Amino acid sequence: MRRIFHGWYMVAAANGLQFLQAGLMMQSFGAYVAVLSEERGWSKTALSGAAALHRWKWRCSGRRSAGCWIASGRAGFVRAGVVMFGLGLMGLSRVNTLPQFYAAFVLIALGVSCCGFFPLNVAIIHWFERWRARAISSCRSASPWAGSWCRWSALSLQT
Repeated sequence: MRRIFHGWYMVAAANGLQFLQAGLMMQSFGAYVAVLSEERGWSKTALSGAAALHRWKWRCSGRRSAGCWIASGRAGFVRAGVVMFGLGLMGLSRVNTLPQFYAAFVLIALGVSCCGFFPLNVAIIHWFERWRARAISSCRSASPWAGSWCRWSALSLQT
């Protein structure tokens, strides 16, 4: 019996991480803004600054991320990102003030950058030589499917 190549398990794990990040962070941001705007009375402009901050952080953290990547190794870097992403989501559930919202969102953004697109693709590239393009495209297929998650995320925020 032929065994499955271990790299495909890596692709499945990366696919799961991409699905969670896209579903809980990227595509559900509008639901978070709508609920926080309604419950706390904050303006949508003040809340949307977090999305701009997230994009700005991605642009500015490239060299620092590379240094941390080299110092801690791939596995440690991705683990730290998953922990930061989870802590940020837990912090987002306890937000009472606008600075707390921004702090939780920065933590989420740092976690996403540590265990998101770039680190996962680099790890997959190191696993594959022959089926590299198929593995990378399989990993990226999770983000579009995460759109189905938004409905459940919005429903869970209402209750």
